[in-house]
Amino acid sequence: MHPENRPVNEKTYNIMRMFKIGRDIHNDYVVSDGFASSFHCQIMQYDDRTCHVADLGSLNGTYVNGIRIYGETILRPTDILRVGNSTIPWQSLLGGGRGISYYPGRPSPGFGITALCCGVLGFGILAVIFGAIGMHRNERLKGMAIAGLVLGILWTLFSLTVLIVALAE
Repeated sequence: MHPENRPVNEKTYNIMRMFKIGRDIHNDYVVSDGFASSFHCQIMQYDDRTCHVADLGSLNGTYVNGIRIYGETILRPTDILRVGNSTIPWQSLLGGGRGISYYPGRPSPGFGITALCCGVLGFGILAVIFGAIGMHRNERLKGMAIAGLVLGILWTLFSLTVLIVALAE
């Protein structure tokens, strides 16, 4: 298995983002801590939006909530990551923690479900907007975004037709 992939429930997920942490200046996040290794650990965010941390063979270990980890471990949004004597603000590396899921194999609803709900409720323009955004993002609920987009277009066309007929009278 490649480090870029991990299997969950017979499906393989790909890494969307990866951040290396350590003392060396070639890391994505440099730690000025004598107890941290040059290349200490790395954080991966997969396309199902889960985040994992893996120790890269550091001498002093990588800790999640005070417990030393071995191998790859899932990170939850409230977890505290420690490298050497330093606490790592790992959520800010991933945009402040927005869009992080900690249920492996479960998609976050995102724009797809929002587009579908707007389309069903008759908010045509919003359904078109959320559907278009959901289609261009790497979301697993892309089908819902497409359905919301179609419903939004239909509602918008219907609304315009009613408006034109009302103005013509």
